[in-house]
Amino acid sequence: MTKSFWGFADRWVRRVRAARRVLLALDFDGTLAPLVDHPSRARMPATLRRRLGALTDRCDVAVLSGRSLADVRKRVGVGKVFYGGNHGLEMSGPGFRYVNPTARRLKRHTGELMRLAQVAFRGVGGVHLEEKGYGLSVHYRRVQPEQMVFFKTVLSTLKRKTHARAFHWTRGHCVWELRPRVRWDKGRALRTIWRHRGRPFVIAVGDDATDEDMFRAAVGRGFAVKVGSEKTRAAYRLSRQGEVLAFLKWTLDLVRRIP
Repeated sequence: MTKSFWGFADRWVRRVRAARRVLLALDFDGTLAPLVDHPSRARMPATLRRRLGALTDRCDVAVLSGRSLADVRKRVGVGKVFYGGNHGLEMSGPGFRYVNPTARRLKRHTGELMRLAQVAFRGVGGVHLEEKGYGLSVHYRRVQPEQMVFFKTVLSTLKRKTHARAFHWTRGHCVWELRPRVRWDKGRALRTIWRHRGRPFVIAVGDDATDEDMFRAAVGRGFAVKVGSEKTRAAYRLSRQGEVLAFLKWTLDLVRRIP
């Protein structure tokens, strides 16, 4: 059973200090930024950005997002961070660059898939389509309840049209994503950065289904924290996104005490 992090925070103090090096891995939407009705409106609070910047002086920080690499880097806007876009298919950071080779090869199909989606959802109000270089997202948070049956019918038709391609569909918070069918996710991305940085102690924080891969990667390397009330593999939980700022303060106070 997942427990509130604050009731167990003290048990990790000695473990983190003994590790000497820490890698803090975070999701963006719903973790660093509150969820909003349109992806273009997502903003990270300035106080949280300052705290994240202070953390980069004391430990490694990675932000792994479903957004494109350029988009998440722009929205976070903090230097010395390891950024991962498209769930880690493309990553960059201090002395580090990675693009999944299979995703790079499949990238040429993204435009065609986007055109198929634009035609399919032309008559569905409230849908926002986002091309992300290595895939696309179908955001439906603004779809009205009376149109949800129509939306699901159109989505099912689009899935059938794309099922034979080298892409697959995954679901997040009010979004369906068409991603390259490769053995890659946020967990593999996290392990790649972890090895690059010399196997530090891992703290993973996220709110969405795709963050569960990060949480699995944290097992045996540190611990994971789920933001929100949904079912999770993480051992600990923050009840809402507003607690992330306090969690970053706890982490900063702790890593500042590492010798």
